Amino acid sequence: MLLASCGGGGGGGSVGSTPTPVYTYKTLDQLSGDQTFQSGGIAGQPASDGRLVQTTKPFGQGIEIKYFAASDTYNLNDGAGLVAEFAPADVRVVDEAAGAVQYQKVVGSDLNVLTLINPRLNGVPLSYTTIGSWLHLSPSAAATRFYLMVGGVPTQAGDVPRSGSATYTTAVGGGGTFNGTNYNFSANSTGTFSANFANNTVSTSVHLAGLPNGTTVGTPFDAGTYNGTGNISSTGPGFTGTLTGTAANGAFSGAFFGPRATEFGYAFYLDGTGTQIQGTMVGKKN
Repeated sequence: MLLASCGGGGGGGSVGSTPTPVYTYKTLDQLSGDQTFQSGGIAGQPASDGRLVQTTKPFGQGIEIKYFAASDTYNLNDGAGLVAEFAPADVRVVDEAAGAVQYQKVVGSDLNVLTLINPRLNGVPLSYTTIGSWLHLSPSAAATRFYLMVGGVPTQAGDVPRSGSATYTTAVGGGGTFNGTNYNFSANSTGTFSANFANNTVSTSVHLAGLPNGTTVGTPFDAGTYNGTGNISSTGPGFTGTLTGTAANGAFSGAFFGPRATEFGYAFYLDGTGTQIQGTMVGKKN
């Protein structure tokens, strides 16, 4: 399973005391059966000038994904009338080293492309976090949509820390147009992420470096550092925030995953003159 959620446990305690909740989790590899998953991230829709109008989708308000085990299919719903289903026959790319599977499906004159990735951190797959993208390409620009999602086994609402702080080891991926040139930022970019659970806030930075699309060797181009702050939901594991930099500004949306926010993931976008970039950051608590 690549995108997933989990259920909570009961509680216990001595007579006359407040029961202490017990939260149970399964890793991505342990999930089985039919599932309904939630996600958060960003969305894009082409404007009349060809640029993407980019927005954030808070966790739980993004793409809903249903997985049907018997047929091994994924059903995606954006909540605004766009639905697509992907079956094993639609698989076009499998990259086991990257933990990635890509589906492509044509319905009428529309092309749907779904990519699901179990991201790696220093070569080791994360246990509770996954990322994905869904492109719905239509002859009508007004009907075309792009979604970049983060999902997984979310930290349950009562298990999100509300005191203390934490830093995370991170991995960054992304791509897009910078000053009119298309770059792949997935191999050379870095980032930082920390959470102040007492204040329900997060801080992050994204340092983008990459090669032009179609190039595999050379000195990576430095596209700058973008700093951000955001707020953690008071009722769940989600968080949203904004990014600022010299070349572009943007926003990010994501959530914490696993026990006590042991992992996190967010999708982000940047928008500036001649610049439109989309990407993800994932990480694990230090």
